Amino acid sequence: MESDTPEALSPGAAEVAEIPPSAAGISRTRGAADRAGDEVLEGLIERMRAGERDAVGEYIRLYGPFLQRRARGKLGAGLRRLVDSVDMVSTVGRRLDKYVQGRRMACRSPAEFNKLVTRVLDAATVDKVRALSRLRRAEAEDAAMSRAILERGGRGGADGEWTDEGWSEWVESAMSVLPTDEDRELLRMWLNDVPLFRIAEQLSVPGREVTPAAVRQRWKTIRERLRAFAESGGDGS
Repeated sequence: MESDTPEALSPGAAEVAEIPPSAAGISRTRGAADRAGDEVLEGLIERMRAGERDAVGEYIRLYGPFLQRRARGKLGAGLRRLVDSVDMVSTVGRRLDKYVQGRRMACRSPAEFNKLVTRVLDAATVDKVRALSRLRRAEAEDAAMSRAILERGGRGGADGEWTDEGWSEWVESAMSVLPTDEDRELLRMWLNDVPLFRIAEQLSVPGREVTPAAVRQRWKTIRERLRAFAESGGDGS
């Protein structure tokens, strides 16, 4: 299974209409849209790195509608009934604020920042109740990984007793140990209780069919990586 190039979470050539409204007077040519989007985002990143929490609010104000559409695209029909894409954007804002408040914003470019936001958004689109239910009923090869994750959440409490924030942070950290966007998307769908054969259908694109056998093989690698991560004390960032 090959990795696809991640889509940017800032306005660019493919999304001229996504230029933030504050970027007034900028040419609407595609090249100018790329440069304008990067300049706006670079300024916000610099302010976040300096600990300016107001920059997070401005980022959400400018890019929130775009993030909301991305969140809706990640939510299947079943999850859309349970999870509001507006809540997903709020979660992104809270997580970014935590990074900025703790002076842990290490991103130096729009590309790095977009990867961080993608991880946060992916974690936000995992329904905790559904994911924990799947982990608790896991059998056979999935049991060891599931047990390690549940025990990680249950330290200091009941088995698998995760707070909402702790769960989101852990999923975000787990996403960061996976090497490709496709791996992260596979994990997101598995945690949302999507069967592997459906995951194969979702990952297939015109000209490149992903088979259930390929998904099962890739899931085996992901499963072992996550088990080791959980057993090593992998934590939210």
